[in-house]
Amino acid sequence: MSVLSERDIIRELGRKIIVLPFSNKEDNLRGCDIKLKASRFAYIFEKSSPNFPHPNRCKVNGEVLLIPAHKTAIVWTEEFIYINNSLCGSLHSKVKLVSKGLGHIGTRVNPNWGGILAIALHNHSSSDIEIRVGDDIAYLRLHRLTSKSYAPRETGGKLADVTSDGYVPPKELQQWLEERHKTWEENDVETFCKKYRNHIPYQDAMKEYQDVLRRLDFTRWNQSVWITITAIGTLLAPIATLLLAPKNVSPASTSTKLEDVIKSPSDSITPKIGK
Repeated sequence: MSVLSERDIIRELGRKIIVLPFSNKEDNLRGCDIKLKASRFAYIFEKSSPNFPHPNRCKVNGEVLLIPAHKTAIVWTEEFIYINNSLCGSLHSKVKLVSKGLGHIGTRVNPNWGGILAIALHNHSSSDIEIRVGDDIAYLRLHRLTSKSYAPRETGGKLADVTSDGYVPPKELQQWLEERHKTWEENDVETFCKKYRNHIPYQDAMKEYQDVLRRLDFTRWNQSVWITITAIGTLLAPIATLLLAPKNVSPASTSTKLEDVIKSPSDSITPKIGK
C-alpha cells in the first residue's frame, strides 16, 4: 500500500474520491490528509444516562460544541466522503485537540465507503472542552491498495453502528443524514461522480492541479535542457581545445641548419679580379 499525497487526492477527485463539500485545497487538504470538520451533530451514548435509550446531544452554544470531562462524544463530520474499492482510509488525531486532552478513538474507512463519517472523541481532561462547528477534528489519510477490494458498497453515516445497542436514533440526526445521503443513494457511483465533476469547487481544484503540473513540467524541462547542454559541452570541450590550440611547429623547421649557414667550399663565390 502507498499513502496518497494532496496531488494524488486532487487527481482522483470525481473518479475514485469524493469530498463534499469541497471548497479548495487549503480548506480541505493538508499534506497527505483530508481535513474532517465538526458538524452540529454530536451525541454522548451512555446507558447509565436517565435519557436512555435516547443519547444525550452535546450542548451547542451558538456555533460551539461542548464535550463534557471524561466523556466520549460521537461527532458527525460536515464532509461526505466516498472512496472506491482501490482505496482505504485511516483516521488520525489533530495535535491541537490532543494537547487539550481530547483524542479520537482510532478507526478506519473501508473500501467502497460513501457517507458521512462519525468520529469518536474522548475528553481525557477534568474540564469540559469546546469545539467550534466547522473546525478540524481529525484527518483522513488514504492508502492505495495493491489490489482492488471486493467490499460491498457502504453508506448510512455509521448511525446503525452507534445505535446497535438499543439506542433510539435521534430524529434530527436521522433526517440530516438522509438528506445528505439522498443524492448518493439515488444514483449509481458513475452518475454520482459525473454530477460531482460539475461542482464548481471541484473544477477550480482541477484547474489549480493542472497549473501545478504545468509548472512542474516546465521545471523538469528546464532541468533536462541544462543537463543536456552540460553533457554536450563536456563532450565538445576536448575537441574545441584541439581545434583552437596553436599548431605545433617541429624544431627541425624552426631551427637554422648549420649547413645552411656554412656553405661548402665548392659553393662559395670567389670574386673575380680583373687582370
